[in-house]
Amino acid sequence: MSAAAAHTVREQAQPAEPIVVYRDDGPLARAIGRELGGELPLPAPLLALFALLPLAVVAIVAGGDVSNVGAGVVLGWVLLLGSSAAGARGRPKISWAVTPLLRLTEYVGLIWIAGLHGASAYPAAFALIFALQFRHYDLVY
Repeated sequence: MSAAAAHTVREQAQPAEPIVVYRDDGPLARAIGRELGGELPLPAPLLALFALLPLAVVAIVAGGDVSNVGAGVVLGWVLLLGSSAAGARGRPKISWAVTPLLRLTEYVGLIWIAGLHGASAYPAAFALIFALQFRHYDLVY
């Protein structure tokens, strides 16, 4: 080992905040959050709620009678607004609300997509929701 390497001091990585770990944002959500999150003047929980509302309305009103293009538009909206909540600033007292809203959005979206496809997609949707729920449980505990 060289003398320079022996004297190198490694900095300890700071642990992430629990809320960030619980959110479990992927690389795409973090990238969109960096780009759009700071630009939008809304707090993160409100962005997460605005991501959920169109999905819930379309799923309740139209159900399975939505074209693939319509479903893509709704899911694109969910992706953009839900991901922008990753970079949005907000009050620390209400930042806890983002994670349950995003989880609800994920589960509603998966159930809706399975409903669009038909009964043959229900077992796969159930398995995916089960795997996601186990992952989210594992992150918390």
